Amino acid sequence: MMLCPPYVLVVRVGRLWRPTTQTLCVVMTMNDIDGNEVEVGDIVRVLSINEDLLKNCLTDVERPHHEAMINNEYRIDEIVESGMKVSVSIQWEEPDGVGIGGLYMFPNEFRLVKKCSRENT
Repeated sequence: MMLCPPYVLVVRVGRLWRPTTQTLCVVMTMNDIDGNEVEVGDIVRVLSINEDLLKNCLTDVERPHHEAMINNEYRIDEIVESGMKVSVSIQWEEPDGVGIGGLYMFPNEFRLVKKCSRENT
């Protein structure tokens, strides 16, 4: 089963535009470093992380958790920036709760490990 955002499809009927009862579902895909098509839900391996992100954008607490993502596998949460990047998430235990983070990755920064998106369609 595929869950779709509540898009409203509008069609022209004569001179009038009317909403329909059809469901419009947009499935965005992109390719990994090897050219394999990936979608939301697929498992990918992080191959590299942008050095500028590691050095300049993360706190000292976040940095080691993000560095540890390299060579590990994560489920694609979202395809963003008009299909240019995938988003993956992490979380870790903190003394006062849970830390969260993630990455937006270009195709050269990840590799498809397992196709899972098709299992839900």
